[in-house]
Amino acid sequence: MSEKIVTIILARMGSERFPNKNIAPLFGIPLYLYTVEHARQLGYPCYFVTDYNDLYLPEFVNVVKEKKEYATGDHNQNAELIKSLNLDADIYILLQVTSPFRNIDGIRIATDIMISNEEIDIYFSVSKPIKKLYYHGHNEPVNFKQKDRTYSYTGAKEIYQETGSYYIFRKRQLNKKHIMDGRRYSIQEPYNIDIDTQEDLLKIEGKIIEY
Repeated sequence: MSEKIVTIILARMGSERFPNKNIAPLFGIPLYLYTVEHARQLGYPCYFVTDYNDLYLPEFVNVVKEKKEYATGDHNQNAELIKSLNLDADIYILLQVTSPFRNIDGIRIATDIMISNEEIDIYFSVSKPIKKLYYHGHNEPVNFKQKDRTYSYTGAKEIYQETGSYYIFRKRQLNKKHIMDGRRYSIQEPYNIDIDTQEDLLKIEGKIIEY
């Protein structure tokens, strides 16, 4: 059976640490356009869900205006938002809008693995795991209620610096108690960059220029 696959980009305005980070320029290009280009390269129907009113988006993008009740952006609310779109799809590729660099071939391989293995519920990218009780590289205590940041099914508490720059998951995940429940596979991607603060943005520009 041929799987129907769609790409989803969620672009909300509500960041408190870095207001309007989705449109912040990296080398003169707004962050969201990097992710839109990745969606174009993947070649699946793309749905761009946003509460911005005046973004430039290419014609291949299906723009969906976001409902206010889904504005916080945690995984469960993302699931409710995606369900409300009523998309005809078996597999969803959710691209983090503030990740300007990705291994597109890695996403294609992960998608092919999911197509060939019905038992896999979700496949996502992560950064290097750390053993400290902090996450996102900041001095913030870990909230163990955020199950997506731990591997509780192994009995270990491995904390990742960032959640994935992409999540590939089956439609059935939308009806589970938590979108990350089930058989999960993750891969450490060297391109897994998620910009949370203006400091992150400047740091990335500096590293790229340096090399």
